[in-house]
Amino acid sequence: MKKAYTVGISVVFLLITAFTLDRFVFGSYYFNNLRANHLLRRELWSIGIVRGETPFQLAVPGNPILRARDITDTAARMVADPFAVQESGQWYLFFEIDSVSTHQGEIGLATSTDTTNWVYQQIVLDEPFHLSYPYVFKWDGVYYMIPESHKANAIRLYRADPFPTHWTHVTDLIQGDYQDPSIVRYDNRWWIFASTGQNENMEIFYADKLTGPWCAHPKNPVIPGDRTRARCGGRIREINGNLVRFAQDCLTRYGHRLQGFKITTLTLEDYKEQSLEENPLLVPDGSGWNAYRMHQLDLYQTGTNSWIGFVDGNAH
Repeated sequence: MKKAYTVGISVVFLLITAFTLDRFVFGSYYFNNLRANHLLRRELWSIGIVRGETPFQLAVPGNPILRARDITDTAARMVADPFAVQESGQWYLFFEIDSVSTHQGEIGLATSTDTTNWVYQQIVLDEPFHLSYPYVFKWDGVYYMIPESHKANAIRLYRADPFPTHWTHVTDLIQGDYQDPSIVRYDNRWWIFASTGQNENMEIFYADKLTGPWCAHPKNPVIPGDRTRARCGGRIREINGNLVRFAQDCLTRYGHRLQGFKITTLTLEDYKEQSLEENPLLVPDGSGWNAYRMHQLDLYQTGTNSWIGFVDGNAH
């Protein structure tokens, strides 16, 4: 009986010690870096830039422009979900940072003047809940961001205050558990595309004003039960007079590869899209930083026959 009591006390002591170490010692930046560096041997998600003469035939580089090891103000496991904007000759790249210390996603910023050399700046948005997919856009001279915030059970709108390092929560646009919300202005309305479920459904919402009120499309889910295209994978672009939506192919695994779809009908009554002939647009190459998955594209035209895209890749 005494032996059992002693064992019980020892177990409780070990549990308290383990909790204390994890909370107060391993929560420190130094030890988080050690933990992160151990994880970095696996080279999780990284960010790269693809280039090409046409928008849908883009060459993937051998090395990324940004890795988790480049993050300096927190110990990071990975960087992913890149969105970029250009202002006064400077590129600003926003992306998800998976922090070891907080065990959730935060939004980081890197800058460049030539899209080749990038300098990490800082975390610009951190909430008590997970953030990712920082969809940044400009409207009426003001920058806004709609990150994925499904852990808060809402699609949330932020305003740069000031741009690019501080972001203020403006309002919750739509209530619910939605992944990778993607916004576009089309036909004098705002439209948001977002995924639900386990990457198999996509719903659309529309509003006359950015802050709403937002209405659900009558045909929601406009894409039901299709893991090959229901989850958005980057900024919706107008290319050659057509809206193009990028989508993750999650049939084999989450974020396995990226496809593009031309939106042929987007009205208050109906929605239709068709697959691009060039699909799939991005595929893992089996080795290196993007060996296993690629699931994001933010596409820009930089010249007459010059396109670049901000992408991410997973090595394992």
